[in-house]
Amino acid sequence: MANKPPARRASSKPHIGSITYWRKFAKHRVIYLFLAIVFGLGVIMYFGTSQVGPMSGGDGDATASDVIATVNGEEVLRGDFSKQDEMIRRSGMGSDEMIAGQQGQLISSMLDDAMLRRLAKKEGVTVTDAMIDRVLDRVRSQYGGSSKKPIADDDLLKLMGEKSMGDVRDKLSTSLMPQALGAKIANADKLTVDDLIKTYDEINVRHILVASNTSPRADGKGLPDEQAKRKADEILAKVNAGGDFAALANQYTDDPSNKAPKWDEKLKKSVPAPPKGGSMDWYKRGSGFDKAFEEAAFALQPGQVSPVVKTPFGYHIIKVDATRRNLPKDFEKEKGKLLDDLRDTKTGEALRELRDKEQKTAKIVWKDPWFEWRYQYAKSSPMGMMGQMNFGQDQEASSKALVAMLRKYTAGHKDDSAAALILGRTLYQQYIMSGLNMGGAQAKPPANREELRKQVTDAYELALQHTEDQPTRLSLARLYEEAGNKEKALTHFKMVDRLMQWDDSAASKPTRQQLKDAFARLGAVDLAAEQATKVLALEAKEKADKEAADKEAAAKAAAAKDAKKPALTVAPGATTAPAPAKDAAPKPADAKGAGAAKP
Repeated sequence: MANKPPARRASSKPHIGSITYWRKFAKHRVIYLFLAIVFGLGVIMYFGTSQVGPMSGGDGDATASDVIATVNGEEVLRGDFSKQDEMIRRSGMGSDEMIAGQQGQLISSMLDDAMLRRLAKKEGVTVTDAMIDRVLDRVRSQYGGSSKKPIADDDLLKLMGEKSMGDVRDKLSTSLMPQALGAKIANADKLTVDDLIKTYDEINVRHILVASNTSPRADGKGLPDEQAKRKADEILAKVNAGGDFAALANQYTDDPSNKAPKWDEKLKKSVPAPPKGGSMDWYKRGSGFDKAFEEAAFALQPGQVSPVVKTPFGYHIIKVDATRRNLPKDFEKEKGKLLDDLRDTKTGEALRELRDKEQKTAKIVWKDPWFEWRYQYAKSSPMGMMGQMNFGQDQEASSKALVAMLRKYTAGHKDDSAAALILGRTLYQQYIMSGLNMGGAQAKPPANREELRKQVTDAYELALQHTEDQPTRLSLARLYEEAGNKEKALTHFKMVDRLMQWDDSAASKPTRQQLKDAFARLGAVDLAAEQATKVLALEAKEKADKEAADKEAAAKAAAAKDAKKPALTVAPGATTAPAPAKDAAPKPADAKGAGAAKP
């Protein structure tokens, strides 16, 4: 394995299946968009971005020109992967598991790029100097820094890892071929300002949905397809006979948003709202409707009703109430840039459709299993990391294929800790599911549950020989405890404690509590007492921190309140004195009269 990093300390970074991880992914999205522009990965540029982590693939004696895979005969090179891997490595994000998934996404994008590049060559598509100049200008402007000046060529070369601008242009002349192909298919260069203006047309639209249970987005709800179509035809007949569209929508539509609850600010809860009559309010072209729905809707004039339209949700009847054109205020000033953006959008849409079509028959030949299993893992991730980019396989089949692949791979590549870790996690999910009581109180665990547990522990033990991951070690300790192996369970619980010896953060308290309970169960009384002391110390620290925070907040509130008090104004030459309290004793009378004031 080339450039294999040393084993790392326990990771506190978010798990790849967590929401936190995907928030980080979205936060850093712009970084990977830049990489897509730089290296011309047309698919990434238009269909999404990807992260990779600090590992390079393949054998130690491999060269950058080695082929890691081919798609329909088009080569994907190790050097192209490593260059992007190195750049994204600098972000420093991710555990081994997260990195492997990120690398899988990059590999997938490179495969798509190669597939489209092969098609572009067949079509005789070439990348023009103008296209290259445009990409380079965007990169220069985007990464000009706080000065807002385009970066110089020397800085651009450092950023891109190339030796000369000639090398950069040569690279882009090849890697931008998918973009050139998409532009040709979409006739992007023929788009005019009039085409741009039309994109700002909006419709106020209503619809009636009859859900079909054969739709991939229906989740099994709705009618069988033929019945759904027949019902939609019957409703359309009632509309055409003069029926009130809004009333019929309220009666028949399966769109849940038609009766969506609304938030009551007084009651602080959601309450039923009146039905919307099928209204979807104002909609701008290209804002998210299904393509068939959008085309049918924008073909209508105000007051017109469409024929029955089929989409992945079922069957729709569409009515347009009104239309308008909503140009931005700075349209005349920005129309050149906006037209370029429209051309990019149309290019991306064309490439997306072409990619989806070609993936179904694409032939991938792998040259290195290190890359193959990472690609397979990204396809079968529980968070759907690659979405539609799965070359026609469903997620369940992909998961089974991944387990079979990793079993074989880890047997011959014991130093790839990420592979062993992911195999263990995948099998652990199966182990957990096998323990759920799905058949009532008398249900027995499946016969392979013990074997599953052994496979998980073996995979985790192998992974922890070359890396360190605290959650994995904690899971391993619990598995040994469940198996009745107290000695190994104690060994791993102690290791978790050792890994946490410098961690006195509040976030460590739940793990400390788990260790305390585990040591008590396993008869390690002294270790349990030690953990109990640490838990108490963390609780005391939490309490002290809260009291300090409350005190600081109270002080800030008091200061803010004082700052809002009006200042006392005094006439010029006058003096001020504090007003006497209401219950102050009266001053004694002087000789000139009772209560008389002094001159």
